Amino acid sequence: PRNIVLASPDFETFRVLHLANPAPVPGYYRHMAPLNRRGPRLYGTPPVPQRQDPDGLAAVRRAGSLVVDVRDRFAFARAHVPGSLSLEEGGNMLAFAGWAIPFNAAMVLVTEDAAQADRVATDFFRIGYEDIRGAMPFEAWERASRPVASLDTVTATQAARLLAEGARTLDVRFQKDVALLPVPGAEHRPFDLVQEWAPSVDGDPLIFCGGGSRATT
Repeated sequence: PRNIVLASPDFETFRVLHLANPAPVPGYYRHMAPLNRRGPRLYGTPPVPQRQDPDGLAAVRRAGSLVVDVRDRFAFARAHVPGSLSLEEGGNMLAFAGWAIPFNAAMVLVTEDAAQADRVATDFFRIGYEDIRGAMPFEAWERASRPVASLDTVTATQAARLLAEGARTLDVRFQKDVALLPVPGAEHRPFDLVQEWAPSVDGDPLIFCGGGSRATT
């Protein structure tokens, strides 16, 4: 009942609403058709990521793997492996991965536990991200007393104050969201183009989105 497109009274209304502000296409889609045409590689069962300890994670990172933290975004903000990428597990994880991570890039996962590691590795596997080179629960990093980083978060009131003070602010929502509800003073940097604009961002801007996951990533 809350979806105005699905609640359309007739086909023409549905067509107009559906095409008016289309959502961006997940980045991995363009790779899927060629993969599907070639036919599947037979694995028997989805691959299980190798269990890593802090030394193992550091080694695969030095070899070129991206460290991807799939825990809750609030847990990531409190403490995470320095230099890791937040990609919160959830319904949008795979779409966000397709925009934020080059297709089938080598990754090592930071997770809550082994069950989450297996679950997320299987999800990545289903869209063609097969180069998962291990997984490590974050608590193993903490138990080893390794250095951690954190991500500052602000309330809506604090964000409004920062905007009013002229702080550089990036709005990473999609084009259709910004068109419906723009935020004066914010620079629009759509998340589906993050690989294009992120390398040019300097300093520590205020970043926001609709729910928090994209801004954290």
